This record gives sequence, structure tokens and C-alpha cells, in this order.
Amino acid sequence: MNLLQIRLGTIGLPLILLILTLQSITGSASPQNSVGPTEDLSQWNIQTHAGLDLMVSRGIFELRSEGDDNLATDLEQEYDSIPRPTASYETLELGDHEPLSPYLDRLYLVLVERLGSERVRSLHLDDLKIANYAIPVAFQPCGDRRNGETWSQKEYQLHFVPLSGAVTYWTTFSTCSSGSWGPITDLLCTSAAELARQEMEIDLAPAISDELYQQAQESCH
Repeated sequence: MNLLQIRLGTIGLPLILLILTLQSITGSASPQNSVGPTEDLSQWNIQTHAGLDLMVSRGIFELRSEGDDNLATDLEQEYDSIPRPTASYETLELGDHEPLSPYLDRLYLVLVERLGSERVRSLHLDDLKIANYAIPVAFQPCGDRRNGETWSQKEYQLHFVPLSGAVTYWTTFSTCSSGSWGPITDLLCTSAAELARQEMEIDLAPAISDELYQQAQESCH
């Protein structure tokens, strides 16, 4: 599958942003390349946590917009103090189907409480929940080494695909908006980011997920 054979009925800025983002995000994770799963997931880790940083940044921005400056500052400082996970899934100690971070769980609940669930969805801040619960599975294709539980290729894909869609949305939005938030960038950049997300989730991520999972199984035991 050619990652740049984009079947979209649009032209212009959204398509350009989509192509540039998919090139940078999928990179060596293409099934056509021969690098191993460790290298694939290491590079994907960088993109994933960049996307996660953007989600948290937007959530904190929205809290400040609502006048919750003290809460926003406290949450921002707490997030900055959290160590980032290692780039290699071989040493990434995450629980099986447990959230990546209690902090992210709390931030998501605060946003729902202060902004309302509908606004959280419209701003795609529900991606915080996706990332929090999908990262532990997506970066452990061999399963949980603490309790020995493993998961099927299909279950792995069910976590990897939405995570890749979320990361694609936020990195595309950031590229379009130059990292700024607000009504104008929302108007200009949301469509491009949503197009990129759709392309990733439907046409690209399933194949990438299956390839990563299959490669990992060769070295799991």
C-alpha cells in the first residue's frame, strides 16, 4: 500500500498538510520498510508524546479561557513534572489495560466537568482518554510482561488505530496553526486535521498496526 495514495476529494491546504503530516508520522512504520518493531515504535513514541503534549496544552488553554487560571497552572506544573516514558517498548513498564497516567484521567474529568462533554468532544479533547488507555497496549505488542497476559492482533489494532488517529489529528492541527489555539485556528485547521485523522484511521493505521504486531511476535518469545 502506497502511503501517499490519498483518496480525497479536496485540494489545497488541507491536502498539503495531510500529505506532509502522514509522511512525517508514518515514516518508517510503513509496511513496505524493513526496520524492526523496536525502531518503528521508538519513532512512533516521539510522535505520540508530542501529540499528547498538544492535547494537554489545549485542555489547559481552555481552562484558562474559562477563568480557571489557578487550576490550569496547577495542572500544567504537575504535567511538566511527570517523567516521560522511555522510547523503547522493550523497557516500557505499563500496565495491561490500565491507564497510562492517573493525571491524564483526572485532567480529562476536570475538562468534562468545567467545559461539558459536548465541548470536550467538539475540541477533540476526548483524545486524552483515548491516549491514556491506548498507549499501554500500543507500546506493548507482546503483552503485559508483569502478569503474562497477551492480546490478539485484532485487540492490538483496536487500541493502535484510534491512538494513531488522535496523534495524527493533533500533529496536523499543530502544523496548520503553528501551535496556537483559538477560534480562528479552529476554523482554519480543524477540517484539515479531521481529514488527516480519517485517512490514518481508515486507510493507513490498520495495516501499520498489523505489521508492527506481526513483527513483534517474532521476538516476543
